[in-house]
Amino acid sequence: MKTFLYHFVLCMALLLPTLDCFAQPPQYYNNFNGNSNNNFPLNSTTNKVQWIYAPNVFHANGTTGLASPPGVITKVYIKMGSPVNPGSVYSGFTLSLGQNMGTVVTFPNTTFVTGLTPVLSSNAFSFTGAVANQWFGFTLPTPFYYDPNSSLVFEIKTTSTSGGNLVSQALGSGNERIWGANTATSGSSGVGLVNFGFDIISVAPPPIVSGEGSFCAGSNVTLSAVPSYPTANPTYIWSGPGFSGTGPSITINNIQLSQAGIYTCAIVAPSLTGSGLDTSDPVPVFITVNPIPNAPIVSPVVTYCQNDIFDSIKVFGENLKWYTVPTGGVVGPKPNINTAQPSTLTYYVSQTVDGCEGPRAPVTISVAPKPPVPAASTPVGYCQGVPAAPLVAQGQNLR
Repeated sequence: MKTFLYHFVLCMALLLPTLDCFAQPPQYYNNFNGNSNNNFPLNSTTNKVQWIYAPNVFHANGTTGLASPPGVITKVYIKMGSPVNPGSVYSGFTLSLGQNMGTVVTFPNTTFVTGLTPVLSSNAFSFTGAVANQWFGFTLPTPFYYDPNSSLVFEIKTTSTSGGNLVSQALGSGNERIWGANTATSGSSGVGLVNFGFDIISVAPPPIVSGEGSFCAGSNVTLSAVPSYPTANPTYIWSGPGFSGTGPSITINNIQLSQAGIYTCAIVAPSLTGSGLDTSDPVPVFITVNPIPNAPIVSPVVTYCQNDIFDSIKVFGENLKWYTVPTGGVVGPKPNINTAQPSTLTYYVSQTVDGCEGPRAPVTISVAPKPPVPAASTPVGYCQGVPAAPLVAQGQNLR
């Protein structure tokens, strides 16, 4: 009893939230029956090791029992080997996790995997409370979302080169691990999978959401979601700028500039562990709303005289589109007027900015006929010395 009480008081006094003082099994683990001890990476200059775990390999009883659901890993465990040295202090101690290797079950080469997520870091880490051949747990300051359908890479590295602690591993086949120096980009590979497990908060996998993009003000925008895994009767929770909704799809009618922003969708579905409901992390959807431009600036009436040379019509706007009707219709070519014949034609022109077409401005093009030659008496004779009478011609705007 005195020994237990001393151990308890010692653990409380240390106040180390990232480790366990008493061994306890993880909720899910790959194996507990390690058949080999290894100095890497806790008692060697080979102080970085990565292990890869196949999809769906973690169960409530190791190789048997309920399989791990997807969720957030809050604590990881390794099985300590023998001997252990609980008092040793490790500098530059880091644990990392990653799921960027697809579904491979062994490493394809000896290059260390990059892009892992550091989930625990310490400049002075001790394995206080570690017991030989028992689980040792690390509470993660940075929880990690785990998908059991993908492989999991686990890394331990430290800048220390000794410490007296060994890890327990099971010898399998293939490149189950890569080991090397802390700063190395590649190392050696071979068998030896550390006994590893974790505690997890079960959450539903996030849904697959579609519909994001850029839209014009006044458009109807539809966002849709489907589960990313088989499930029955899920509930969808949507939110966004001034908006909330449910159902597998939502429609925002006549969307306005103020409704642009980030929309999210989460799914609530029966728990994969068999009891209650799980809620997924929300999936963001980015919606951009562009304003409708004004009609382009153009003179409403353009007049040519018959047989004048037709020049371009001056229009101030971007990405002009020409029509022969005020609404609807199809885009046509820019007007090219034949001035040989008198005519009056009305066209409609719009501009498009950021993919949004504005209203049309009408422009009437008139070709006025040439007037006839004015009527005049000719020739006109005068006698010498007689005052000249005004010349007379019949017509309009005579020159």
